[in-house]
Amino acid sequence: QSGKEIGEGTEQQFVETASVPKGDGFPIAFNHNSLFEGEWKDISHRTIATERTMGTDPYGKPAWEYRFDGSMDDMAESLRIQLSQDAGKHFDRKLYETGIPMTEEERQQETERQLRKLGVTVDLPEEEPKVDKEAENAYNLMPDNLRKQLPKLYSKGKELIGDKVAYARYFFPMGAYTAYLMEYDPKERIGFGAVTMGYGWELGNMSLDEMEEVKIHGLGIERDLYFTPKKLHEIAELEEIVKGRYTKEPIVEVIKEKAEPIVHNRPMDDNISTEGLQEEVQVEKVSEPVKEEVDGQTLQATEQVPYEPAPEGVPTLTLHRQYEQETKEIRTDVEAPREMNGQTVYFDEDHHPIINENETKAEGTLFAPEEYSLWTQEVSRVNKEISENKTAQQKTASPPAHKTLVRRTRTPRKNTSPSPREPSLFDFMDEAEQRTPQPIAEVKKEFDASPRPFLSSPDVHLRDGSIVMQKGQVGFLTDLKRHPTFNPMDLPYAQISRLKSYVEIRECYHRLYDYEANNQTEDKEEREKLNRLYDGYVLRWGYFNQKANTDVIKMDATGMEMLFLERSENGRYIKADIFDHPTAFATTELSVAADPMEALGASLNKYGTVELDYMSS
Repeated sequence: QSGKEIGEGTEQQFVETASVPKGDGFPIAFNHNSLFEGEWKDISHRTIATERTMGTDPYGKPAWEYRFDGSMDDMAESLRIQLSQDAGKHFDRKLYETGIPMTEEERQQETERQLRKLGVTVDLPEEEPKVDKEAENAYNLMPDNLRKQLPKLYSKGKELIGDKVAYARYFFPMGAYTAYLMEYDPKERIGFGAVTMGYGWELGNMSLDEMEEVKIHGLGIERDLYFTPKKLHEIAELEEIVKGRYTKEPIVEVIKEKAEPIVHNRPMDDNISTEGLQEEVQVEKVSEPVKEEVDGQTLQATEQVPYEPAPEGVPTLTLHRQYEQETKEIRTDVEAPREMNGQTVYFDEDHHPIINENETKAEGTLFAPEEYSLWTQEVSRVNKEISENKTAQQKTASPPAHKTLVRRTRTPRKNTSPSPREPSLFDFMDEAEQRTPQPIAEVKKEFDASPRPFLSSPDVHLRDGSIVMQKGQVGFLTDLKRHPTFNPMDLPYAQISRLKSYVEIRECYHRLYDYEANNQTEDKEEREKLNRLYDGYVLRWGYFNQKANTDVIKMDATGMEMLFLERSENGRYIKADIFDHPTAFATTELSVAADPMEALGASLNKYGTVELDYMSS
C-alpha cells in the first residue's frame, strides 16, 4: 500500500536464497538465506555466533550449525547490540514518524547516534560530548535556590488569591500543560498552585515526582528559566483565577515642582508701569521645552502661554478667572427685562436669563459663581414652566421653540390649575432635592478560597481530589489520610449547581451499592431516589458521557467510575443495571445443583468463597 519496492543490496539479499553445493563437505546440496552465503569471516558480523560448523537440522537434513561461546547474559548483550545496530542502520525513523524518508547522511548520523548510545565507539569518529547545562537546569524542577524561597504548604491561606506569589512556572513543550507553583512541601514533594491543560485554570496540588515521570518523545515537563517570582494578579494568563481579588494599591499623585527658567515678560500695556512687570514668575510648561540661547544666555518660551497666573497674594483674581465664562449679549429687542427677587434679569437671543454685568460689577456679586450658575438654571426652568402654563391656558398644542442648555431629569409633575401668582424660586427647592438621590455604593463580597478542615467523616469511596460539599460550598479534598482538608472552589453559579447535582448522584449510588452488598437486601427507596436524581440531571444538563458533562465530572477523583452508570447502545445512552435491580448480589438463587461444578459456581457467586455447607445443602 505504501508503494515501497525492494531495494538493492541487503534488501535484495534478504528475500533471496542460495544453494550450498555438495562440494562444501555435504553429501547433498541445501538452500539457505543469501545473507549467510560466503566465507565465515565475511558473514560473521551478521550473526552473534562465534563459530559455524557443518551439521544437521532437527529433521536430519544437512544445515549449518552456529555456536556461541559464552553465558546467557553475554548472548543477550550481543543480541541487543546487534539488533540495535541493524535497526539503526536499516530502520528509517524519520519515515516512520513524519512520512518523509531519510537521506543517506541522516541515516549515517542516526546509526552513529544509536551506537554511541549503546556505548559502541569502534570505527566511529571521536566526538566530544555536548553538555547542555541550560537543558539540565530546565529539567531540574526544584533547584536548591527555589526550594529555599518557597513557603510551606497551606501557610498562606488567609491572603487574597491575587496577592499570592508564583515562584516558578512549569510547561510541557509538546502540550498545553502549564503550572505556576506557589507553595511546596519538601518532604512529600507536593506543591500547590495554578494548573491548566489548555481549557481552564484550576487551583490544586501537584506532585513533582509525577511531573518528572512524564516523558513523551524524550521530552518532559520543564521549568521556565526566565520566569521571576511575581504576584498572580501581575500574570496576564491567570486573570481567570484572580478575577480582581487582590489588594489595590492606593494611587497617590505626586506633584513635583520643577524649577523652570525665569522669563522676563515685556510690557503688555503702555499704561502699566514697567516696575511691576519685572517680577520673576515661574511659568509652567505646556507642551514643548524652553529653548536656551547659549551665547546671549537668554531664555525664550517656545509656546505662548494663554494667560499668566495671578501673582501670589491676589487670590481674588485667580478665583474669578476660574469661573470666567463667555460674555453673553443682552437682547432687549427679543425679550424685555424682568424684576425677579430684587434683581433685574435680562435675556439673550435664545431667551436665556443673564445679569447685567455693569450693575453686578458696580454693586458687587451677591452669590458665589457656582451658586449663580445654579440660580440661572433654576430661573430658566421657571420661565419655561410659566410659558408651558400659559400655553395650556390658551389650549394650544405648539411645543416650546427652544430648550434650555442644561438638561436635568425631573419627576413627572401633576396637572394643576394655573395659579394667579407667579411661582417663586423657593417653591421648587424640595422637588429639586428629591430629584437627585445619592447613588448607593455596591459592595462586592470577596470569595474566601482558603483551605479549612473537612468537618464530616470521609466515606470509604472518597480520594484526594474528590469533589464534596460543606456548608453549601463546593470544593475538593486533600490530605485525606492524615488531616482531611476542604478546599473551596470559586466557580460560576451554573457549574456549581451542576457539581452539586453530580455529588448527590454519586453519594446516592455509593449508599445504594454498599447497603445491598453488605445486607444482601434490595433497597427500593434508595434506588427510586437514584433514578429521580439521575433523570433530573439528564433533563437539565444531558447525559454523563456527553462532552460538556465529562469535562466537569472528570474534575472529581472518582469521576471515571460514575461514567459507567451509562452505556451506549445503537447510538443511545442507556442506564446501567443498578438503576433497575441489585448488582451487588444475585437476585435469583440456585435451589438445586445438577452437579458439583454448578454448586461450586453458586457458592462463588453468593459468598465469593467455597462454602461446603452451602454447597451440600
